[in-house]
Amino acid sequence: MSKALVKNINFNLLIMFLRLAVLFIMTPILIRNLGDHNYGIWELTISIIGYMGLLDLGLKSSVTRYIAMHISKKEYNKAALVLKISLIFMAGLGGLGVLICILLSIYYPQLLSESGGNITYYSYFLLIIAVSTFLIFIKTAIESTIDGLQKYAYKAKITAPILITVNCFIYNYINDENALFVLAIAGVTTTFLRLTLFIVFLKRHYAYLFKSELAIEKKYVYELLIFGVKSFIQNAAAKIQKTITPFLISFILSPAHIVTYTIVQNLFTHKDNIQANLTQPFLPYFSASLNQIKNDFYCRASKMILAFTLPINIGILMLGEEFLTLWLGGDYGARAYLLLILLCFANIIATIDPLQNRLLSAQNKHGIYAKLLPVMLVIQIILNLLFIDLYGVSGVGITLLCSSMVFPFILLHFRCKSQNMTVLHYFKNSVIPLLFPLILMALTIYVMKSQVYNLGWKELLSILMLSSCIYIIGLYCVALTTIEKRDLQVKIRPYLGK
Repeated sequence: MSKALVKNINFNLLIMFLRLAVLFIMTPILIRNLGDHNYGIWELTISIIGYMGLLDLGLKSSVTRYIAMHISKKEYNKAALVLKISLIFMAGLGGLGVLICILLSIYYPQLLSESGGNITYYSYFLLIIAVSTFLIFIKTAIESTIDGLQKYAYKAKITAPILITVNCFIYNYINDENALFVLAIAGVTTTFLRLTLFIVFLKRHYAYLFKSELAIEKKYVYELLIFGVKSFIQNAAAKIQKTITPFLISFILSPAHIVTYTIVQNLFTHKDNIQANLTQPFLPYFSASLNQIKNDFYCRASKMILAFTLPINIGILMLGEEFLTLWLGGDYGARAYLLLILLCFANIIATIDPLQNRLLSAQNKHGIYAKLLPVMLVIQIILNLLFIDLYGVSGVGITLLCSSMVFPFILLHFRCKSQNMTVLHYFKNSVIPLLFPLILMALTIYVMKSQVYNLGWKELLSILMLSSCIYIIGLYCVALTTIEKRDLQVKIRPYLGK
């Protein structure tokens, strides 16, 4: 892989791990100061803003793809047109969000308030959220442009200090009386600072993107929206699937059973987020070099990503029960054990071709998701209705495992066909070489667990560290080719001072 691509991946991972660290530290503080009611309001606000993001009709991925493609072809006017269209569209959506928040602030602030609570408090909170909503939509257009330019390093260098500074502000000034206001103001400040610095960067280095005299072509707007709608359907199906599963569990069993599913699903959500951050820089990279993507490069890149993510699945599979027991106490680990196994295998199969979505989107062939995922969603709902009633929460795992036996392989076959590659060639070069080190890691965990009778945090971390070392040795000695070893040595040599 190119140095620029590796650099982008590294900076993406840096920001993701920083966000996880901040989340780990700040969540108890937020819960303590917000209280149950206001914490629920804050989470609901974040969720609603997230769902409003679906209104962009997938334009975010359109901007990233078309900016990268036009810049690579030196079509600077078309790149500027993409940014202009996206800003106008996002400003319209942001204006709609502002209008909704203002109407709620004036007429329905009591919807957020507890019985007898201070309605004015929530009215002002909604006004701050109105400003934040508008800025978020504008930032989406600008940030997608920076992604298309493959400037992830700059984005990380801006995001990291702002993230740390704003959360230090929250830590020092939050209390149980001002918690919602502090969080809302911190959110607006973060978005405004990032947006301002992104615009300054673009105007300084890519001033041609801000040509205001360009006429908007209806045909081009249509092309952007058609591309975006395909991504929209894909994202909407994923959102609905995640949202409807807890509802079905609550409807068929009871709300008390949701927690078992949620705590297990969150483990795989974090793993999927890691994989998404690893693969995100590939969309603009593929878009900028559509005719230069070789099968060997695709297989090597996929293997490197799977070499990073599949050990996480092994760790969750082998130590997930013990981790949940230590982390949450009680019998959460034992209750979630079968579901954890089922979801683990379903997740492995579903993510076995990690760059698939990025490549098909770059090729404008991701319409297959728009056709296939709604069908998969309907089938999953039907199977969940059947299996949850028969097997309880574990029925969700059975449903996902069944669907993973079909749909991911249809997509894999479609992607391989688009590259004139066989499925066997992909598995032979990207997946099979990783089996030995993964089995070695699993055996190491199994043997070490059998020698420990009272597993605590210290023992858990020791098992993880040793099994990871064994995995890395097996990966280097068996899974990597001579070329991959040489590339790895070149990349790590500067860090070793050689």
